[in-house]
Amino acid sequence: MSVIPQSQRVAGVFMIPEGGQYTLNFTAARAACLYLNVTIATKDQMERAVLRGLETCRYGWIAEKIAVIPRLISEEKCGKGNTGLVLWYARAESKFGAYCFSASAVPTALIILAVILLLLTAAGAVWYYKLNIFTFWSLGQQKDDTETEMWKHTDSEMDLHSQHGAEEDDEYDESDRKYSSDITLCVNPNIKTHSLE
Repeated sequence: MSVIPQSQRVAGVFMIPEGGQYTLNFTAARAACLYLNVTIATKDQMERAVLRGLETCRYGWIAEKIAVIPRLISEEKCGKGNTGLVLWYARAESKFGAYCFSASAVPTALIILAVILLLLTAAGAVWYYKLNIFTFWSLGQQKDDTETEMWKHTDSEMDLHSQHGAEEDDEYDESDRKYSSDITLCVNPNIKTHSLE
């Protein structure tokens, strides 16, 4: 086969041959699309293309063995004045053009969707990785000895106490002092301890 002239693509759909006489029966129409490494368009793909602006004044075969003409504007010479996807149930041996569909004409939206999904997956992986770093870090902390700080009231606190009428309590016992402590306990039920017994 030689080079086949094609119409402009709308939503992945284009017509072959673009002009001239009708030369393709249904079998030849399907073969011509396959020769171009695309498929013959389906009725759904054609309807989507019409909604996005595909209009010709030529009949072409589609996968359902129907000849169709996509019309946006009513014109008596094209599709008998009908609009939308005008159908003609003809014999498979009748000669028309062919409407082919190329999935590579549509993937801009799919590529954008794939990129978004890839970015979300990468963000999720980074978040999971960072979360696990903190989990591993806390595991390392849990293996360390727990440290407790205890402190007494400072002498400056005692001086304040004595300034407010505690001069008569010169015999202040060490046992009267208060002690404070902060204890942090981290418990993770998913951690299995290994004893060295």
